[in-house]
Amino acid sequence: MAGNLYNSFLNGAEALSLEAWQQFWFIPAAFAAVVMVLFGLLFNDRVEQAPATAAGASAVVEK
Repeated sequence: MAGNLYNSFLNGAEALSLEAWQQFWFIPAAFAAVVMVLFGLLFNDRVEQAPATAAGASAVVEK
């Protein structure tokens, strides 16, 4: 996919100019930002804990 994007920025030139490189890298950076935001919004790290019981509490050894 990156190769196709690079070729679309070439427009027949042999190499990309500095301005074209900046525009080229804006696309993957924007994609990474969208992934980061989605990850932050959708990540769910809730761990269910079993209720503490009297038997479980007595198993704790004090040093």
